[in-house]
Amino acid sequence: MAYNDLHTLPDGIFKNLTQLPLGWSISSSIGLSLNDNPGAPFRPVVNAGADLMVQSGTTVSIPGSVTGPWGDFVRWEWIQVDGLDSDIPISEPLPLTGGDTATPSFAAPMAEGDLHFRLVATPGHEGAPDESLGYANSDPDWVTVRVATATNTTEHPSVVDFALLGNYPNPFNPSTTILLDVPQVAAVSVEVFNVLGQRVHREDFPVVTAGPSKPLPLYVSHLSSGTYVYQVTAHVGEKVYHAGRRMTVVK
Repeated sequence: MAYNDLHTLPDGIFKNLTQLPLGWSISSSIGLSLNDNPGAPFRPVVNAGADLMVQSGTTVSIPGSVTGPWGDFVRWEWIQVDGLDSDIPISEPLPLTGGDTATPSFAAPMAEGDLHFRLVATPGHEGAPDESLGYANSDPDWVTVRVATATNTTEHPSVVDFALLGNYPNPFNPSTTILLDVPQVAAVSVEVFNVLGQRVHREDFPVVTAGPSKPLPLYVSHLSSGTYVYQVTAHVGEKVYHAGRRMTVVK
C-alpha cells in the first residue's frame, strides 16, 4: 500500500464499492483519499425535466435524470417548495410515491395552481460523507407542474387510437414536448438517434394516462445543433405501438 498511487487506477474504479465504511480512509498515513481517483468526486448535473401541465385529479410522474461522475449510483431527493427556484419546503407537501427515485409520482390536487418541486442528487451510500472523500451534493434543479381543472368531456372525446402528434416547439433548445393520443394507460419510451443512426438519448415514462395530446417532456441540452430522429414506443395493454418523427436542435 505504501507504494500505491491512486492516480494510476482506472477512472471510477471505486464506483461500486457500496460496502466501503464511510469512516474508513484508504490510508490516512500516506495522505490519499478517494479524491485521488479521477472518477471519485461526486459532481453530477441533475435535470428535473421540463415543466408539466396536467389535469386536476390525475396521477402525475415527474421525470428526472442525472449525468456526470457517479451518475448511476445516487440517492434522489425530491421536495415540494414554495416557489420557483426556491429552497424552502412548503408546510404540507403532497405525498410523493417513489420520492427517492428519478420519477416520483403524486395525485394532482383538484384546485388549479402551480406546484414547484426541487431535485438534488446525493451519494448512494448511507450517511453523508464529506467532500474530503470526494463527495458533494449536486446543484439543485426545479420543475413546475401547472394543474388545470378538467374541461367538459364532450369537448374532448375519448381517444380511440394511438397517435404521435409531433413535438413542440420544433426547432428548440434545450427542451421540447412530445404529444401523444393515448387510448389507455401506457408505458412509453422515447429514443433519440443522430443522422448516423446512433442512439444519443433515451427517456422512459412508466405511466402515461389515457387521453388526447398527452405531453412527454424531453430535455436534451447535451445534444449539439442538428436534426435528429426520435422513436416512440408505447405499451398499451397487450399492444405495442411504434412511431417516429424528426426534430431539430438549434443552439
